[in-house]
Amino acid sequence: MNKIAGIIAVLCACLSGPGVCWTQVLLHENFDYPAGNNLTDHAWTIVQGGNSLTKVASVGLSYTGYIAGGIGSAAQLDPNAGLSHEDYARSFTSQTSGSVYVSFLINAAAVDNNASFNFPLYVTAASGTGGWGRVYIDVSQQSGGSPTSGLVSQIRFGLSQFTESPVFTPFIYSLDTTYLIVLKYTFVAGENNDQASLFVFSDPNLPATEPQEATLGPVASNSLDAANITRVVIRRAAASNNAILLDGIRVSPKWAESPLPVELVSFTSLVQDDQVTLSWRTATETNNFGFEVERRQAAKEWQRIAFIPGNGTTSQEQSYLFVDEDLIAGSYEYRLRQIDTDGSFEYSGILKLSVGGPVSSQLLQNYPNPFNPSTSISYSVQAPGRVLLKIFDISGRTVRTLVNENRAEGEYSELWNGRDDSNQEVASGLYFYNLQAGPDLTETRRMVLLK
Repeated sequence: MNKIAGIIAVLCACLSGPGVCWTQVLLHENFDYPAGNNLTDHAWTIVQGGNSLTKVASVGLSYTGYIAGGIGSAAQLDPNAGLSHEDYARSFTSQTSGSVYVSFLINAAAVDNNASFNFPLYVTAASGTGGWGRVYIDVSQQSGGSPTSGLVSQIRFGLSQFTESPVFTPFIYSLDTTYLIVLKYTFVAGENNDQASLFVFSDPNLPATEPQEATLGPVASNSLDAANITRVVIRRAAASNNAILLDGIRVSPKWAESPLPVELVSFTSLVQDDQVTLSWRTATETNNFGFEVERRQAAKEWQRIAFIPGNGTTSQEQSYLFVDEDLIAGSYEYRLRQIDTDGSFEYSGILKLSVGGPVSSQLLQNYPNPFNPSTSISYSVQAPGRVLLKIFDISGRTVRTLVNENRAEGEYSELWNGRDDSNQEVASGLYFYNLQAGPDLTETRRMVLLK
């Protein structure tokens, strides 16, 4: 009989508040922290166990085209020295309908088939108030059916919706290989009929649309459905020889926004004389038909002034540019309307700027303020040179670096979406933004994120 080596990902239910972002990414975790740090040092909480031994690894995982790969480090799910397992949770906005997609990378250098816990209890173990969408990793058998002893070279993945015995893939996966896993939890009306599905991909396979058939599932529970889904949980098993890395966790209510979204990473404006240059970048795109550029002056209605075609589906960074010319002096606002090929759309945040004023090096107050979820930070530079624009929290820690490059003379606006350099939503509270432009300007202002 095989022994289950570890539950790798579990979804748990509790309550959380609302949030909004361009791609509807609920959680993005790259473990971009110093090696050796505990997970509990970085917004993860222990919901079962308590030894706080799970560390950040010294290396991360990569996967061709996956937006969350190749950034930062990874969670190091190493052996727990025979002690009880540990479950670590990270929260996101509560979901109560539709589907929740959790994508992540996993690489097992070793899996132990001699786990030091009771097999049936481990299969039914739950984290916190209950665990749904459980993803397992298991070890193979020798030919002839007898279990191997020690470490083995073939692994398989398993899935259960709740406390049922898991279903498994064949033993077709290898050690020391990075796989992309997508867990799908679907709310279904009625009792005890929510479904979980699992998709397992080998590099470089990364479908832009959800495959018609999952690798495993859908499977349903025979006992209990989740009232809501709002935490992703990773488990460090009580085994003696496990060596597993887990990285690049993304949670979203849409397939296209979990493994491969249209992700806006910057939106900037430059004012020179009577023209405004808008530039923006995307990290990845899925079914992106294009962008409508909209402009508003004073209290007037929004007007569509241009359409810029998108790049469909791509995992490569894309850059876009639009120049609005012959403007009269005054205040303007700009935003982007990103449109998918199916006609669905999302708005970016708003850039606010002025045309026709004298250019002097200065940092303006952000707009709006307080804000949620995004705000525009405007500044001007009188001469070409290096520009550094950073956001700090109240403790002085750098939260986000918006600009760190040479800029020409002109007036600029940068959009901040309330996320840090790891693309994680930051908490409500007081923040500071600091501008350094050339040798003559260093200025700091305050702003409030109010959720």
